[in-house]
Amino acid sequence: MKKICLLLFLTLPVPMPEAATEESLFSEAENHYRAGNYLLALDAYAEFADRYPLSDRVPDAQYRRALCHINLQHNNEALIILKQIEKRYRSTRYLDYIYFWQGIAHYRLENYSESIDAFTVFLGRVKDSELVPQSLLHKGLAEIALAHYSGAAATLERLNEAYFASPQGPYGLILLLYVYLNTEAFDQILNTTARLQEEDLPEKWRDRYKLYRAEARNFIWNYLKASNIPLGVDKVGVLNSLTKQPDHLYPHGGKPIFHMKPLDMGRLFQVASSQPLHLAIEPLRLYRL
Repeated sequence: MKKICLLLFLTLPVPMPEAATEESLFSEAENHYRAGNYLLALDAYAEFADRYPLSDRVPDAQYRRALCHINLQHNNEALIILKQIEKRYRSTRYLDYIYFWQGIAHYRLENYSESIDAFTVFLGRVKDSELVPQSLLHKGLAEIALAHYSGAAATLERLNEAYFASPQGPYGLILLLYVYLNTEAFDQILNTTARLQEEDLPEKWRDRYKLYRAEARNFIWNYLKASNIPLGVDKVGVLNSLTKQPDHLYPHGGKPIFHMKPLDMGRLFQVASSQPLHLAIEPLRLYRL
């Protein structure tokens, strides 16, 4: 009788504790995610949510599912899950971060207005030193795509001033100079580039940096050439300290050059210069008449 009881005991399945099973399944999904196996991670997170729908980890599992889709370039699928998290799984510790990923997904889908809105919410809530520069860069790109240059300038100025040392900083600077060029804010180009050296930028951005700076100096030099400034005035001094020159150096009744309307400046450039604005001129050739 004892042998029969012992045999029955040994053949009966030993149930695993529920908490251990939940833990192991979630850990498996996390391991797949961290290893970059996003398809396997998607399956594991979905299985976890199906088997343990009341678990406190379901909101985080849903967030991870959205990020798997982001990494797989499944942007529409990611947006669906992120919207579900916003409505049904607000207990996730990543709630504020869903707006960053909404911004990324919308940007990839060229939904630029929606992307800007999502990044605006994220930037108002999160101080993450890694994701904030990325948000500012993509928000600026979206604003440029919509030709919202004033908004793009404000966004990229914040990136340039607070996060220039980030990986997104140099690209953000080039975009900012591009915005200034498109809005004829040539003084802003000179003021911004005066605060750094060409060597401060990665090699791949230096030609574009020199191009935009040269175009600004070319425009201003031709403006001064067309103005009533006496020929004996040193144009180097005017170019290097535009905001510090005495009023008598400015034409039009002592008004600073850059208080003129862009249309007037553009017309003056057309009259004064035979060289197209888009051509890159070596800056040293622009200093003197």
